[in-house]
Amino acid sequence: MCKDHLWNRSKYQAMAELAVEYYLYMHQLLDEIPRSQIITLNYVDLVNNTRLCVEQVYQHFDLQPSNAFLEQLQASTDVARSHKSQHHYQLEDFGLSKEWVFSRLRPVFEHYGFEK
Repeated sequence: MCKDHLWNRSKYQAMAELAVEYYLYMHQLLDEIPRSQIITLNYVDLVNNTRLCVEQVYQHFDLQPSNAFLEQLQASTDVARSHKSQHHYQLEDFGLSKEWVFSRLRPVFEHYGFEK
């Protein structure tokens, strides 16, 4: 393995650790921020039904999206749905593992009922 690849792996591991710290901090804030001021969305729901999730955000904060916005959102969602990535990544490609992710984010996994 070349030195550049090792450096990239450690860089990715450092970036992953920052992401973990962000998630843990946001998870902690759930107990501190009034529910009226925060909403969490499931990524799969956001991808599969973007419009519904956006409407839920607007409703949660007592806002009304314009029809023009909803039309643009639908058009953008349709374009995004037609895109199929050619990239296939594995955690191990970045020096990570499912076990590491779970061990670092156990409170988040348990809170949302994510599978290990």
